[in-house]
Amino acid sequence: METGLPALFLAAFLTGLSGAASPGPMLTWNVAAAARHGALVGPVLVLGHAAVELPLVIALGVGLASFVREPSLLAVLALLGAAVLLWMAWGTLRTVPSLPDPLTLRSGGGGRGVGGAFAAGALLSLGNPYWALWWATVGAGLLGQAVTFGAVGLAVFFAGHILSDFGWYSLVAVAMARGVRLMSRRLYQAMMALLGIAMAILAAVFAVNGITALAGR
Repeated sequence: METGLPALFLAAFLTGLSGAASPGPMLTWNVAAAARHGALVGPVLVLGHAAVELPLVIALGVGLASFVREPSLLAVLALLGAAVLLWMAWGTLRTVPSLPDPLTLRSGGGGRGVGGAFAAGALLSLGNPYWALWWATVGAGLLGQAVTFGAVGLAVFFAGHILSDFGWYSLVAVAMARGVRLMSRRLYQAMMALLGIAMAILAAVFAVNGITALAGR
């Protein structure tokens, strides 16, 4: 159990970071609002995001708990997760050469500053179809492994997943608020390339686990 939980935390952190660091509505909102209203925007935005994700994690975990002894279900979730992770890895690696400097993103809507960041985090999550796809495949696959450890597994998974969001959005918000270029374009591209490779490796792990489960080994 002890060796499985660190691996679960790392997988949750890496998959969460890949989504957090990719250009999208939340990153754009974070950059624009932090430049106007300060670094606190970043963590508050993630709190709103976490407020809709935590109930989802609990609900999915409870729903999956009764199926953890069904190898066929876990195999299907693992294979679906592998397919989506591979798609994410390809999309990430393909766009690395054209990625912009993350701190030059601008948006016309900064919301209502720190006060509007919590609501923005929740609404931008719920309104993002990619978010729902991720939880139906990759998230469900990881949760299928997490529930084998009980409540501790769910806590470790959620901690790894949400800490990646807090780390990235807080870093970007601090950089924008202080006008410091902590993340150059080259460094951002290199990090996304490494995340793409990490996702491809995780996809292979998911696939092997799924095939092994189907084979009954």
